[in-house]
Formats: sequence, C-alpha cells, structure tokens
Amino acid sequence: KHYNERKIMIKLFCAFALLFTSAVQAGQCYEAQKQSKKLEAITEGVLFLSEGDSPWSAFSSLTPIAEITEKGIRKALNLKDTIYGEKAYFEMSKDHTALYSFIRSEIESLEDYADEEGDEEYLAGAKKLKKLISDISKKYGKDVRLVLYGAGDGDGYFGGDHMIVIIMKNGCVFGLKADTVWT
Repeated sequence: KHYNERKIMIKLFCAFALLFTSAVQAGQCYEAQKQSKKLEAITEGVLFLSEGDSPWSAFSSLTPIAEITEKGIRKALNLKDTIYGEKAYFEMSKDHTALYSFIRSEIESLEDYADEEGDEEYLAGAKKLKKLISDISKKYGKDVRLVLYGAGDGDGYFGGDHMIVIIMKNGCVFGLKADTVWT
C-alpha cells in the first residue's frame, strides 16, 4: 500500500515539475512578445512593397535560443523544413549589416514612391521605418538578422516572409515579418 502511495506521489511531483518548468519557459520570452508589439505599432500602416504589398506583423519565440544559428532561429520560430510539400527556402544574413541595408532600401523605395505618386502615405511610411531602424539599432545593435523564409529560390521566384529578427540578451527572438511575393 505504501509503495503505491509513494509511486503516486512521485508521479504527481513529476507532473507538477513539468508544468512549472513549461510555465517558466513560456514566461521567459514574454518581454520579447511585448517588444514585438511595440515594433508593430511603429510600423502600423507601412507596407512592404512587393507584388503582394503587405503590412508588417509582430512575432516572437516562446523559448530562448542558445546561439544565433539557422537551426536556433528555425527552432525558436517553428519554421518547418518544407512548405507545400517542397523544401523551404531559408536565408539568414551573417550579421546585422544586411538587415540595416534592407530597411534603408525600403525607406528609399517608399520615398521614391512618395515622389512619383505624390502620396504622403508613402512618405509617412518612410518616416516610420526611420524610427524603426533608429530604435532597433540603439536597443539591439548587432543582435539582429534579416531572414527570408518561404517557397521558391529567394531570387527569381519567392513567396514567403521577409523577417526582421531581433535576438535579446536572454536569447529570446522577436521581430516583424511581411509577406513577400516575387515572380
């Protein structure tokens, strides 16, 4: 009888420990979720210009990564190896410079559209992206990457996300993504 009670107590303890550990891990990246929503608010109304103009949306990981690697980023953001039954395209910049160049290019494109179209909305978008790049570079510096994830080859044909990926000091990952269509 005591043996069965002891077994039950051990099982209950293990179940409680597992639940507690899961709750702690999920809470580790709560700040990343809050930060991603702040970035989304900065870019509200800004479209990523491609064949499928798309707004920027927030994302964040539930658990931290140990290293800034393709494997770590894929795992943290639950990016699958296949899309639509084919191998997924994944490209991650080696460092921060590609991301900052990308955002500057988007600013320039929006300013060009504003000049051509006479539309102040594009100019407002460029100003928002300038604020975004300023905030990101001040807070996170070099702990950022540009990621492309989707279907296609990333060059002639691509359908998927351009991702502004930010890695916090505790390893939590967050950022913004926009749907991209290149044909």
